[in-house]
Amino acid sequence: MGKSAAVDELNCGACGYNTCREHALAIWKGLAESEMCLPYTIEQLHKTIDDLANSNNRLASTQEALMQSEKLASMGQLAAGVAHEINNPLGVVLMYAHLILDKYGDHTALKDDLHLIAEQADRCKKIVSGLLNFARRTRRF
Repeated sequence: MGKSAAVDELNCGACGYNTCREHALAIWKGLAESEMCLPYTIEQLHKTIDDLANSNNRLASTQEALMQSEKLASMGQLAAGVAHEINNPLGVVLMYAHLILDKYGDHTALKDDLHLIAEQADRCKKIVSGLLNFARRTRRF
């Protein structure tokens, strides 16, 4: 019961015995239980409350991590959807820019503009590719 020295003994009588030693002897003989000691029971309750508080904190932390993981997965799905929706029309713009460039590449005014269109469309494709890579990484969590 955590009473190893005489100073630990309260001799409060809450258990029904006059001294803690009498109570300990009754426990040893099987006539009493340690829970009959009020200070011991209160101490055990405090330990249980502390354990429950720690478990509750760990549970809250785990729930927060799970919510973050779910948010990240949702962001990945959203990024994949947006990337695919942008990729298709972007491929058409890029294809037509190259076709017009092949056909009218001799006109210097058009040539510079078409190169700019093709460069920017390629840049957008790289951004979209990055979104798709992000989406693939988040789906693994």
